[in-house]
Amino acid sequence: MKDVEYVYHSKAIHWEPSPIEMINGHNAEEYLTSFVRKHSPGNLDPHADWNSLMYSPAQAISGGAGLLQSLVLYPGDTIELMLENDTVLGPLPFKALYMDGGPTGPLETGGDFYNFFVLGYYPEGFYEEKIKPLLDTKEDEPEDEPEDVNDGGEWTDWEPKVSSGPLPSGWTAVDSAWPSPNLLQAGFDDGTAAVVSGKFGST
Repeated sequence: MKDVEYVYHSKAIHWEPSPIEMINGHNAEEYLTSFVRKHSPGNLDPHADWNSLMYSPAQAISGGAGLLQSLVLYPGDTIELMLENDTVLGPLPFKALYMDGGPTGPLETGGDFYNFFVLGYYPEGFYEEKIKPLLDTKEDEPEDEPEDVNDGGEWTDWEPKVSSGPLPSGWTAVDSAWPSPNLLQAGFDDGTAAVVSGKFGST
């Protein structure tokens, strides 16, 4: 969002933006069309693939990563942009950050890296010593039964919050760009699957 604010406020300093004409020596539209075809997560049509390249505030606020932030294949060491006014930016280095939902174990050799990232194998002994005991413990824990109804017969855990006035939580608490909601899914939390909010429109 800071980049968007920068472009907006730059109107006051007599600066005229120039569209990107070439990327790595190729026509920008052709380059991005080929780029998104290689990295697409499997959208229904090419239009959805193309849209996945663009910045989406809704996706960013909800913690999702855009296509340019979650590449499937190695894009090369650098990227070079040429603008329509002949300004050349770069070559600029690609910056990458590895993100994984769990431990990798001690990756000490080239073989360890290949086994984990390509074949999906942990280093020898790591799964048996560190991962499996945790999974076994989790399986032994009793599952809590959800309490759907309280003693008065009213729903508690599963009903959404509804108010004629704005609620002080929801996506507004994450980013003020979102309007204050009148309705929140039960258990609303931007870190869980409960992420639905709503606002009453005027009639």
